[in-house]
Amino acid sequence: MKTFKKISFLILAVVAMGASSCSGDDGDSEKTVRYKINLSSGITLNSVNYRDADGNFVTVTNPGGSVWQKEVRVALPFNANMDYSITNTSSDTKTFEHMITLGNSGCASGNGFIDGGQTQTVSETTTFN
Repeated sequence: MKTFKKISFLILAVVAMGASSCSGDDGDSEKTVRYKINLSSGITLNSVNYRDADGNFVTVTNPGGSVWQKEVRVALPFNANMDYSITNTSSDTKTFEHMITLGNSGCASGNGFIDGGQTQTVSETTTFN
């Protein structure tokens, strides 16, 4: 039984390290979480799946444009998730970036490259405390 407890604790510790966490900078328990995606020209945003203020996932299909952004007013703590699908309609390699921020400060972000003619799914998760 002790071995099972040690293994369970180790698994929980590894899982906890896999997600990023951000804290609010004041005592307000409600914050604005901003999901944002920036795409180079030639990249099409096929769909975005994000967590809303109630903790439900919302899917937006074919949102269009090179910048997609959604602000959600949430109670802390909040587990923010965003998945999106992009297609590079050009023959060149293009760049993209995404951010999940708490207020105006950056928190979870990433960027990448997508080769010409390819479709890619990108995910980001962070916890705001």
